[in-house]
Amino acid sequence: MIVTCDTPLTVRHQGDKVAGMYFCAACDQMISATLATEHGLLGNVRAGLLADADQLQTPVPISPQKLSVKEKTERWRSLWMRVDLNTG
Repeated sequence: MIVTCDTPLTVRHQGDKVAGMYFCAACDQMISATLATEHGLLGNVRAGLLADADQLQTPVPISPQKLSVKEKTERWRSLWMRVDLNTG
């Protein structure tokens, strides 16, 4: 997946500081979350930003704060895809 933004993104690390949350510097909306791995970045994009978001499956609720770091990273590695961030 390639995420392209015309404006710069800011990165924040929350909780265990394992994932990077990328926010639009202009509007402060979260765009993507990423995990740095030995093979590059894995990540997601906020579904509501996609033009065809209504065609996605129903989201699965999860409480990341209840998962250990190992459980989080295993879950993300199984669900997230390789991502490249191109920002302005």
